[in-house]
This record gives sequence, C-alpha cells and structure tokens, in this order.
Amino acid sequence: MTNFLRSKSAADASVSVALLLMLVALYGQVGNFEFVILDDADYVYQNVMVTNGLTIEGIGWAFTSFHPSNWHPLTWLSHMLDVSLFGVDPGWHHLVNVFFHGVNSLLVYFFFRLVLEEVWPAMLIAALFLVHPLHVESVAWVAERKDLLSAFFFLVVLHCYRYYVARNTLTRYILVFFFFVLGAMSKATVVTLPLVLLLLDYWPFTRFHASQDLPQPLQRCGRYALLVEKFPLLIISAALSFMTIAAGSDALLSVETTPFYDRIMNAVVSYAVYLQQIFLPVDLAAFYPLHEIDLVRQFLPSLLLLVSVTAVLVYCRQTRPFLLMGWLWYVLMLVPVIGIIQVSTQAHADRFVYLPSIGIFLIIALILPKPGTRSFRYSLFTVPAFLSFLFFLAYLQAGYWKNNNILFHRAIDVTKNNYVAHVNLAADYTNRRMYEQAEHYARKALVLRSDRYPGYLLLGNIRLGQGNYTEAERYYRHALLKSRDNESVLNNLGIVLAKQGRETEAVEFFNRALKAKPNMLEAKRNLSRYSVREQ
Repeated sequence: MTNFLRSKSAADASVSVALLLMLVALYGQVGNFEFVILDDADYVYQNVMVTNGLTIEGIGWAFTSFHPSNWHPLTWLSHMLDVSLFGVDPGWHHLVNVFFHGVNSLLVYFFFRLVLEEVWPAMLIAALFLVHPLHVESVAWVAERKDLLSAFFFLVVLHCYRYYVARNTLTRYILVFFFFVLGAMSKATVVTLPLVLLLLDYWPFTRFHASQDLPQPLQRCGRYALLVEKFPLLIISAALSFMTIAAGSDALLSVETTPFYDRIMNAVVSYAVYLQQIFLPVDLAAFYPLHEIDLVRQFLPSLLLLVSVTAVLVYCRQTRPFLLMGWLWYVLMLVPVIGIIQVSTQAHADRFVYLPSIGIFLIIALILPKPGTRSFRYSLFTVPAFLSFLFFLAYLQAGYWKNNNILFHRAIDVTKNNYVAHVNLAADYTNRRMYEQAEHYARKALVLRSDRYPGYLLLGNIRLGQGNYTEAERYYRHALLKSRDNESVLNNLGIVLAKQGRETEAVEFFNRALKAKPNMLEAKRNLSRYSVREQ
C-alpha cells in the first residue's frame, strides 16, 4: 500500500477513478429528481430569459440583471446553456451540477497533491470534499449552480496561483486575476479568495520571509509586499461586496428586525454548529430558521470553543503551521455568509460551507498518521469507516432532495417552528390539488408568522383552485397589505379577477407583477392572454 501511494502517477489515476466512481454512486440518483420550489423557479423553469435558452438578449440580460438580488452573469449563462442543450428537464440540470462537483473534487485533489507532494492527505481531503453530507445541498439543488460554478473558478485560481508562486511573472498573475473575476461573476462569496491566497503564502508556500523571490517592484514594499501583490484582487472583492449589498438592499433584514447583537450571537453559534456538522452531519435540513440564542447554553460555549481553538492553534503555529492555516481558511471564508449582514430569516445553511470546509478537511488529513509510519495501519481502518459513514449519510441526504414533499417534511422533522418548510409544503400540496393538506400547512404557517404574506397567498391559491373566487380575492388582498409589490400576489390576484370577468382590473395587476419582476413567465402569459381578450 505504501509503495503504491508513493508511485504518484499511478496513484493519481487510481484516485481520480475512485473519486468519480464515488461521485456516480452517490449522486447518480439525482437524475430522477424534480425541481424544488426554493429558487428553482426563479433560476430556471419560470424565468423567461432562462427558458428561452442561450440568446443574445439573454446574454445581455445576464450581465445587466441583479435578479434575484445578485449579480452572477456566468451562473445565468450556465442555466441558459442547460436549457439550450436539454430543455427544461430537471434531471439533466441536476446532472450538470453533479458534473461540476466531480470536477471540483478532482481540482481539490490535484491542488493538494501538487502542493503537499503527497498522495494520501490529498486523497483524503478530496474524498471528504466529495462525499460530505453538508455538500449535498450545493449539488442536489439546481439553483445552487452558482455555488459549484464559483467554487470551480476558485479552485482554478488556486492552481494558477501555485503556478504563479513557482515563477512570479505578469502573465501568470493575469491568469490568477482573470479566473478570480470569472469566479466573482458566478457568486459573490469568492470575495474572500485574496485572504485565502495570503494564507497559502503563510503555509505551505512560506512566502512571508522570501521577499527576494518577489518581482523587483514588490520588493520595495517591504513587509507589505504580499498584501500589495493582492491589491488588484482586493479591489475586485471590495467592488463585488458593494454591488452585492447594494443589489440586495431590499432583501436585507433591518437592525430593528434582527438586532446587531443577535446577529453576532447567531454568527458565533453558527461557527460552532458548522464545526459540529462537519464531524457529525446529522439532522440536516434545507432551511434552518432563526431562533433566539440561549446565552448560557449556546453562545458562551460556542465562543469559548472558538477562542480556545484559535489560541491553541496560534500557540502551535511554529511546529504545525497547517493547523492555523486550515482553521483560518474555515473562519475567514465563512465571514461573508455567517449572518452579520442578514439577508433572510435563516440561521445558517449547509451550502455556505462548501468551500470553507476544505480548511477543516486539510487539518484532518494532516494530523492523521502518514504512510510509512507504524500507526498508519490504524488509518487504513478508521478513514474508510469514517468515509463510509459520511457516504451513507450523504446518500440519504441527497434522497431528501428528490421532490418538495420529501424535502420539506424532512425539514419539519429535524427543526422547530420552520415557517419556510410549512409554506413550501402548502405550496406543493396546492400544486398537486391536495387542498385539505395544503390548507393544514398554510394555516400552520400563519400561526408561526401571521405578519408575512405567504400564508395568505397560499390560502388564496387554495380557494382559487377550489373555484371560490370571492374568498380567494379576499386572501390575495390581505396578502397585498403585507407585501404590496410581490409579483406572485399581484399575478394571482389578476387571475382571480379575470375569472370573475373583471379583465381590465386583471390586466392592471399583471402589469404590476411584471414591473415587480420583469421576467415572470406566468405573468407574461397571462398579460398576453387577457390583453387580447380585452381588445
């Protein structure tokens, strides 16, 4: 076994095949999965720009749109290309996600294999990355293509940066900059990449005390040389952060809604929760609702854990620098999504650790015994057992994403007071015309959050499906009081008015829906249909 691992070319081929086989075994099932209500409609099957496929108009829209509250043109183009190739078939859209996850896993392996110059730890990091249940959400959810695509460019940047570090030329630096820009055009969370490159400078590249290897202009910057080297990347990060906050300003929760001290407490607890889930990934859900943090039982232990781990790893930095590097990779990469800037009512999300988890995987891989040591034989038993455990949990977790009903029933089972899960279950039952079940979950959602519009919208949809147009209109108008510019409320109110023969009023609401969301496919169809009738 040891000799085989030292034969790196043979090992590279074998590891690559093994990773791809695990990928197929784990995620082959998603080819039969459906779209889910959460964002898939906005990103694919109800977005007219996407359902038209890859067009000149669509390309222009992708680069100028901030819908939904994000600027990620490459993500839009990837969805449009999927439609051009496969139509609006959810199976193929899922399988493209699987393809990207497989490529990302190989990029992880080869980066660490080349940097560490060892097969065993690189293989373990890549295997953990591929099979970890926390990564299922990014792969099995079509709308999270942005996660996978941005991670692809992030990992390509790491390879380009290794190439640049070997010889600091402008051409090689331009490659780093170019692929970072592509990553930024896929998802804003790559803004922390310049910090990750500085961590790599600390270890394993050890560039902090090698200023003589830097280009002459950078050598004049002294101790700030490496920071100046990252300055063009930091400008992109700052610009992208500003654009993201500005574009999503309407979606940001106010300080009155979620006070700053609550956000800090939730952020600290989330760091600890993610860490726990990396080692014991059970009871995962598509949505974790925000809840009040217990100061004594949750916040203080979490804070103590973070401070203690950081202090110990700083103390060990001379003898084991990879520990601090991996820990800071995890901590810093989570900063943009840890909840200080609160966008929705979720406490945390599995997809947020897709790239940050690599830091912890690196620590795990390097603290285990290496091939050739006497204790390595224990790793030959414990590592496959742990990977098998993760694979089993990930396979089950992926299965929960098969359809809306399974996904949100699971969320209700493993979380408390999950308003979003109740809303989406009600919507799913309504779509399947199971109105009794739909009303049950819609009214539960109203019990949890009577101040929000979706419960009223859903009850209106149920009454519309039952043919009770008067009561449906009443619920829609109540929903409109809670959210005056919600496109679904406006569109559905237009439908129920048209059903009552009030087509002039209906057209007005279809126009308002399109003003709120210009690419709403259903509203466009309704407007076209009833405008012709009105004439």
